[in-house]
Amino acid sequence: MDDPLVTEDARALVADLTVRRQSVATAESLTAGLLAATLAGVAGASVVLRGGLVTYIEDTKIALAGVAPQLLDAVGPVAAPTARAMAVGARQRCAATWGVGLTGVAGPSRTAAIRLAPCSWGWPGLWTPMSSSWRCRVHAGTSGLPR
Repeated sequence: MDDPLVTEDARALVADLTVRRQSVATAESLTAGLLAATLAGVAGASVVLRGGLVTYIEDTKIALAGVAPQLLDAVGPVAAPTARAMAVGARQRCAATWGVGLTGVAGPSRTAAIRLAPCSWGWPGLWTPMSSSWRCRVHAGTSGLPR
């Protein structure tokens, strides 16, 4: 039976990382582990998927991903610097080549440091094998982050 979460992109990522002998780890907030689950559904994923952290609330971002409390106080849980810190934490704590940090708000919601959000938006962050490389972009929409 096919895993309904698995996409061609997920298969391609696992295949590419396998060929490169690289690995990935995730720290996910808004997606609550969905990326790690999607990758885990690909045959052979155990060769490249080092682990996944579900950091749905601020204290788990601190405890599991190592996000500095001062950073959360300064920019909040849904911000590019937070996604970066989550990606770095996932990479370091799981000893992976690549780290991915996903944070966002499904909205409308009122949480600490987040105004009422009328739509879904988030920050996916990627920490690459070269620690000086960092990429982050915002996603905004009315029907949630792509799954």
